[in-house]
Amino acid sequence: RSGLLVWLGSGKKQHDAQLLASWQETCQRTQTVLLIATPQEESRWTTEDLKFLERLVSKASKRFASDPERVSIGGSGKAGQLALALALSKPNTFSGAIGIDAPLPRTFKIPDNNPNRRIATLTVESRNSSFAPLIRRDLQRLREARYPASWLQRPPTGDVEAKLDNATQSQIARW
Repeated sequence: RSGLLVWLGSGKKQHDAQLLASWQETCQRTQTVLLIATPQEESRWTTEDLKFLERLVSKASKRFASDPERVSIGGSGKAGQLALALALSKPNTFSGAIGIDAPLPRTFKIPDNNPNRRIATLTVESRNSSFAPLIRRDLQRLREARYPASWLQRPPTGDVEAKLDNATQSQIARW
């Protein structure tokens, strides 16, 4: 069965098209369907968008016969924060979350871990990320709550939504 990765896009068509192109070979190799979701308002995700995401994941999982243990959500920056928080809050929908240069939202309370339906998290931190202390603190908090929490570091970047380097993308695909 295929995997399903829902990526919270920026809403910028050119950027999302580049993202899709950069992941195409990896998705084919790992039998993963990549869906790039975009917010209604280019600058932010709303409550209505979250409801849409839940319906999107449900329909896509059925349409592509996705393995429930391979349904993940990811994003960069604020979209990554949303991806992490949404996955941790919806363990029956997602099995994993990827956040790139994304600490958990400050007001987010990490839910109790359900050992029967664990959410795995992967945090990708740019070497020059100003969020590094917060990201590492959140990683520790997730591990203390007994979540399988992984971390990797990518080369420095000036743009949190910049294309991932090949090594980082390969590591994410193996995760």
